[in-house]
Amino acid sequence: LASRTGLRPFQRPADSPKLQVRLLQTVTPYHLMFATVRSPDRPRLAEAWQLAEELNPTDHRCQAESCWWEPELDHSETVVLSTSHEDSRHDLLRCGEALSAVLLECTMAGQATCTLSHMTELAQPRELLRALIDQRGAPQVLIRVGQAEVKPGFTMTPRKSLAQVMDFRPEAPRLQ
Repeated sequence: LASRTGLRPFQRPADSPKLQVRLLQTVTPYHLMFATVRSPDRPRLAEAWQLAEELNPTDHRCQAESCWWEPELDHSETVVLSTSHEDSRHDLLRCGEALSAVLLECTMAGQATCTLSHMTELAQPRELLRALIDQRGAPQVLIRVGQAEVKPGFTMTPRKSLAQVMDFRPEAPRLQ
């Protein structure tokens, strides 16, 4: 399966209600909170994004990606993973494991994803996000999920072969 990580606006995910159930089932074993930002709440999400941009003007990720929160350009769904407690190492590890599982599940469903964390790195935008999704947990990561727009003449970058990304070396003899 080829994963699609996209920086462009997405179309709405195919069979969204079914996908939401699958993603919720995917994160359940990791004891995380799962929420989807509803379409009417996108302007509030844009406010949190803008605040993150204002608080950290040197983070060019915010400037380049701010168009995602304008509904007429992007129709993705935004999923938020939150830890139940706060930011312990164990909580963050579980969140990373769940993120990996969610990205794989989206790939198997033929959906493109884009992981975002800038709004969760600063206290004020993080609190706005927490209020937006109405959860007591600590938001850790947002994931845009949708269908990547394929334009005529556009070709996906082919995946690298295993030999291009891994170097297999003979195992060194073990000392006894």
